[in-house]
Amino acid sequence: MTTPLPTTTHDDFEIWLSDMDAPLQALRADYPDLSDGPKSLPALESIVLSEFETVDAALGPANTRRVDRLARYLGEVFRTTLGGEWGIELKDEKDAYFGLPVVKTPVGIYCPLALVTATVDRRRGIYLSGIMSKAILRRDKKL
Repeated sequence: MTTPLPTTTHDDFEIWLSDMDAPLQALRADYPDLSDGPKSLPALESIVLSEFETVDAALGPANTRRVDRLARYLGEVFRTTLGGEWGIELKDEKDAYFGLPVVKTPVGIYCPLALVTATVDRRRGIYLSGIMSKAILRRDKKL
């Protein structure tokens, strides 16, 4: 099984990053009621859970583009809410997020793809908003 966001070089990552707008617009076209910001996370989680029954299904080749769009959207919510920037680890192959885009914030590093697949696996309906709430609390304590 391959991951939907294969990034093997920094150039691959820069290309992926520079192409942020079109996938986000496509997701919003599919889900026009999806608002921006952390208040959208319950709706996003509902979309993820309705789209995928299993992690294997989410990571299947037929869903690469859909999962990429969901992960990009989620990453942008974390980046804009918590502050930070997109990044990628390409040196340490033992890193849990090696080769995957992450959002580096003042309160932690978040891998949107891992969060999407964890949402599918846990099937709680409040997983993403719970993570965001805890991150906002950590951010506010640092201020």
